[in-house]
Amino acid sequence: MVKLVRAEIEPLGAQTVEVTRQPDLDHFGDPIPGTDETFEIDGCDVWFEGSGEESFRAAVTSDRATLLAPVYHTDLFSTDTVVWRGMKFRAVGNAMPWYYLDGDTSGVQLNLERSP
Repeated sequence: MVKLVRAEIEPLGAQTVEVTRQPDLDHFGDPIPGTDETFEIDGCDVWFEGSGEESFRAAVTSDRATLLAPVYHTDLFSTDTVVWRGMKFRAVGNAMPWYYLDGDTSGVQLNLERSP
């Protein structure tokens, strides 16, 4: 496992998350062995946004969370899977950059969702 840390960006919190990148696919749509990647990101902040039912009175619920990570938005993708405190989330949308008031990059926000 590789640790992804950027010295230029300050930590945003005290959490560590594990990110799993999906493997590349060949021309048949099959995964190419060895192209998947798992790495950790230190200095993150994660919080829950809430939980909701997939439809009215549904038995299936989904939990939503937000990840703030001290990395560049090109380091996280909408196909990534994030594990935080033993809970596995999938990325919802693309990572969006956050900036300090002086214009320097402070990190990224990635919206997460967990379904059973």
